[in-house]
Amino acid sequence: TVALDTTGAFSDKNAGTGKTVAVSGVLSGADAGNYTVSHNTMTTADISAKAINGTISASGKTYDGTTVATTSGSLTGLVTGDTVALDTTGAFSDKNAGTGKTVAVSGTLSGADAGNYTVSSNTTAIADISAKAISGTITATSKTYDGTTAATTSGSLTGLITGDTVALDTSGAFSDKNAGTGKTVAVSGTLSGADAGNYTVSSNTTTTADISAKSISGTISATSKTYDGTTAATTSGSLTGLITGDTVALDTTGTFSDKNAGTGKTVAVSGTLSGADAGNYTVSHNATTTADISAKAINGTISASGKTYDGTTAATTAGSLAGVVAGDAVALDTTGAFNDKNAGTGKTVTVSGTLSGADAGNYTVSHNTTAFADISAKAINGTISASGKTYDGTTAAITAGSLAGVVAGDSVALNTTGAFNDKNAGTGKTVAVSGTLSGADAGNYTVSSNTTAIADISAKAISGTIIADGKTYDGTTAATTAGSLAGVVAGDAVALTTAGTFSDKNAGTGKTVAVSGTLSGADAGNYTVSSNTTAIADISAKAINGTISASGKTYDGTTAAATAGSLSGVVSGDAVALNTTGAFNDKNAGTGKTVAVSGVLSGADAGNYTVASNTTTTADISAKAISGTISASGKTYDGTTAATTAGSLAGVVAGDTVALDTSGAFSDKNAGTGKTVAVSGALSGADAGNYTVASNTTTTADISAKAINGTISASGKTYDGTTAATTAGSLSGVVSGDAVALNTTGAFSDKNAGTSKTVAVSGTLSGADAGNYTVSHNTTAFADISAKAINGTISASGKTYDGTTAATTAGSLAGV
Repeated sequence: TVALDTTGAFSDKNAGTGKTVAVSGVLSGADAGNYTVSHNTMTTADISAKAINGTISASGKTYDGTTVATTSGSLTGLVTGDTVALDTTGAFSDKNAGTGKTVAVSGTLSGADAGNYTVSSNTTAIADISAKAISGTITATSKTYDGTTAATTSGSLTGLITGDTVALDTSGAFSDKNAGTGKTVAVSGTLSGADAGNYTVSSNTTTTADISAKSISGTISATSKTYDGTTAATTSGSLTGLITGDTVALDTTGTFSDKNAGTGKTVAVSGTLSGADAGNYTVSHNATTTADISAKAINGTISASGKTYDGTTAATTAGSLAGVVAGDAVALDTTGAFNDKNAGTGKTVTVSGTLSGADAGNYTVSHNTTAFADISAKAINGTISASGKTYDGTTAAITAGSLAGVVAGDSVALNTTGAFNDKNAGTGKTVAVSGTLSGADAGNYTVSSNTTAIADISAKAISGTIIADGKTYDGTTAATTAGSLAGVVAGDAVALTTAGTFSDKNAGTGKTVAVSGTLSGADAGNYTVSSNTTAIADISAKAINGTISASGKTYDGTTAAATAGSLSGVVSGDAVALNTTGAFNDKNAGTGKTVAVSGVLSGADAGNYTVASNTTTTADISAKAISGTISASGKTYDGTTAATTAGSLAGVVAGDTVALDTSGAFSDKNAGTGKTVAVSGALSGADAGNYTVASNTTTTADISAKAINGTISASGKTYDGTTAATTAGSLSGVVSGDAVALNTTGAFSDKNAGTSKTVAVSGTLSGADAGNYTVSHNTTAFADISAKAINGTISASGKTYDGTTAATTAGSLAGV
């Protein structure tokens, strides 16, 4: 009962593969005292990096025109005392201000102990970018008074990120419209531009600017006057350049150069501005103008005396004046004549007058040029007769008159009018008559005449026009007609009752319609009619409705659609059909897809119709079933069932972008040939949605045994008289977790004790996973055979004293 109790220490604490381990051992057990042991003092083993978790967070920031994000990381799972940190970086999804924005983050380990760990951490975080506060300055431009408070403003910004597109749009208004210096302007501004949303702005709300008085022009004129013995002048002013609505006037004064009458006399003038808005203007105007002092206008009145008709135009007149300055010697001399010799009341007399007297040159006179007086008319007798007529719907009658008692040589006639007792045709009808005088001398007479006469009214011949109305095709020759009459007296109740028939039933333009008509109505008896017997009208094609449907299809890479049409509204028995075409809006598979459709009519009666039909409908394009083949590639054993696969497709429409994305797994992880691989595939690519795929679910591939390396070592021993050697094997390249060992044997080159003796070694793989590997290893190793420690017992034989110290001894050994 002997055991080797062992301890060991890696060369350092850090993760690594094939790391040196210093080892030592002591024997224990009930029989340990019977042995001394020699063993290796070094071996190798791996320290795997420890998997820990990291959390990365992002800090909010104020907008700075970049996507740079400040991040920090924390770690869980570190070994106490280790120096490890999570160095992080991050970038916002875009540079713009916003809340809850996505930040793409990543982290790497740093620190003295970082190599001993692997980390997994989040790849996104959330943080805000606050709008950046910037300053704006708004200024206002001085202006010349324009009657408004409008101000021209401009803005500038400080604090913008270089390259950003942001402007300060400004507006402003003066405190009032009036001219002045250093006037307050209320201003405001808003940000605009592609990057405006990333900023907030604070700016001044008032500034100052000047409104200069506006220069305008004034014109002063003087009014001419009638001589009054003074130099006083009446003046007025006008202004140009005023703002519409402003209350400004030019107040003026003026003086003639002297008091005397004359034309173009000089007047000295001056003016000043007045009114509520005068302070907003400066004015320049003329200093002199001209005006007349005219002779005084007075009024004259000329009258004429009436007379008894005497065959001449001579008139007796008299004149008077108003407005003459007291004491002046002025008179109005007059003459006059009637405008004709004829009798009348209030007849015009043409009059004229001229001034006379010592002071007449200081005046101009205006007077009437006509006056009025009477010439009495002569009484005479008249006789009135009436003529027969053709019916005209009125009671108007044609009459004639004669006179007795007219003065020889005078031009006088009796103008007459008459009216039948009713408008209707008939013989010996009573006519009410009246007459008035006419002619050059008619005004000189009054007349008396008869008030009734007798005459006939004949029936009136009129023309009728019959038209046929166009109609929409209805499969019959029936025509709707209407009649109109020419020559009917306005207001008469007369109509032309009509009938008509088309030459055939078919649609067409300018088709012949046979027509006829008769008179009707309360006044029909006063007329005879003649009318046309044919007319022209259209039969319009009948508007009917079509319905176009589209059939579903299996995806074929085109937009072609199979369509069918039906009609409603076709006249029973007509031969009409709807020929249709259609195209899907795109080639892709889908349900309820829009199909653009159109249709045209065909058939013997198609020309009699127009059709309105739907321009779109819906139909399905079913995904096309295609075949896929999935293959698996062989691999070298890696301890997993993962398989590399590839797919190919049959039946894809030429030009379509479709691929078969595949995955697969071996039935088990072990090496072997023709191993079953479970495979699956899914379609991808721009046109993948247009297909369904059926593909194999298994295939075969090889897993080759993995070549690994073995190291065989031999342990030293105490000489035992044999070449037997104790060996041990180690492997590198074995997949983590596999049960594989290197079983070894060995033999020293001879049985004798010695150091670094050659040991021939060999090894074979064993373990549940040994079949997945091939191994290459060393065939020799080195170890010591220590001399065997044995026990000797030496005895001495007694002797008969012989005077010497010589003793006879014998030895025996135990353990050989």
